[in-house]
Amino acid sequence: MVHLRRTVARLGPFLSSPFALLALAGALSVAVIGLLLSIQLQTVGEREASRSSTRETRLAGNAVVAPALKPGILTGDQGAIDELDGVVRRAGLSDAFIRIKLWDRNGRILYSDEPRLIGRRYPLDPDDLDVLEHGGSESELTDLSRPENRYERGSGQIVEVYLPIKGPDMAPLLFEAYQRSASITADGRRLLERVLPSLLGGLLLLQLANFAMARWAAERVRRGDRQRAALLRRALDASDFERRRLAADLHDGVVQDLTAVSLSLSAAGRRLEERGDSGTAATLEQSAQSTRNSVRELRGMLATVYPPDLAARGLPSALRELTRIAMTQGVRADVDVDERFHQPANVEALLYRAAQEGLRNAAAHAGAQQVTVSAGTDNGRAWLQVADDGQGFDPEGRAEVGHLGLRALQDLLHDADGQLTIASSPGHGTVLRAQVPTT
Repeated sequence: MVHLRRTVARLGPFLSSPFALLALAGALSVAVIGLLLSIQLQTVGEREASRSSTRETRLAGNAVVAPALKPGILTGDQGAIDELDGVVRRAGLSDAFIRIKLWDRNGRILYSDEPRLIGRRYPLDPDDLDVLEHGGSESELTDLSRPENRYERGSGQIVEVYLPIKGPDMAPLLFEAYQRSASITADGRRLLERVLPSLLGGLLLLQLANFAMARWAAERVRRGDRQRAALLRRALDASDFERRRLAADLHDGVVQDLTAVSLSLSAAGRRLEERGDSGTAATLEQSAQSTRNSVRELRGMLATVYPPDLAARGLPSALRELTRIAMTQGVRADVDVDERFHQPANVEALLYRAAQEGLRNAAAHAGAQQVTVSAGTDNGRAWLQVADDGQGFDPEGRAEVGHLGLRALQDLLHDADGQLTIASSPGHGTVLRAQVPTT
């Protein structure tokens, strides 16, 4: 049992692939079609064999027995009976059939290759009388329990075919011939054995062609997926490069200049304080403090513009850094992510972007007091969720100013076969959830 479970576990990834499912479905289809064809061909073969038996009986009755009938056969003349028996045996009818019988309308057996039956009377069935009256032919399994069939017992299942032939006085007589049912079934089986291999071979060739087409289509899909993933990685890399360049320009330019301005203002204020100009000194110190606050906010913005090295730090650490920045803006933020949480670099980059957008909207637009960031995996997909208790909004109107970032995030996730869902309504907060395949 354990070995079986391990085997199933090893085959799991293969059986879940589209190509394997197509192959399994194709093999099952061939098996079902083959079974149905076998049954149908067996039935058709037996039907054709039965028709062939009827043709043989008609040929024996009309071409062999009927021309050899003499008037004495109707009165039981032994000479006429012996002459007919000689014709029957020379024609090989006794070998071709198990039993031959010739009846008159009154149920008397005028001739049989079993001499003990000649002259005996047995009531004819309504079907027999109908054939005598209206012509045609009938075939059916022989009821071996009937007295007239006692000499055929022990021969297995027998099929009897009966039809009318013209007697010496042109009155119709009933000619009856018996064949083993097994021989008819064997004829049907031979037809099946001749035809079925060709049909199954054609089905298998068709299935192999389907497999080849499926492999080709699957490879094209995989190649397209790889190309799309490469384009997405290039887009993310280009975006990261631009963010880094912008962050470096701001840090080395504006931030440094503002830092220098704040230091100059503080120094000038101290000099004026020493000279006794306290009012101007206080104004300068207040300006210096405002400048330092602006520098601190700029540095916080740079931390979001220039994302951390996720591969080195890990997503949980980067998310905590994002929430610390959000807390400097007056929002209480928690991170609910397992420290062991780890995904491929492109997946973590997209989840980080989703966290950035969710926290930015919560702080800048939602007026939220509490934000919770959580992440995990579910059914082969990684997800990240940002939930806030802010004023909420109508998701259908998110294309308005202030929510364009959501559209950009949605496009990024869509390119990665991911999904962005937003649950929000005015006055009831917002839950932003991003999902990305892990493979």
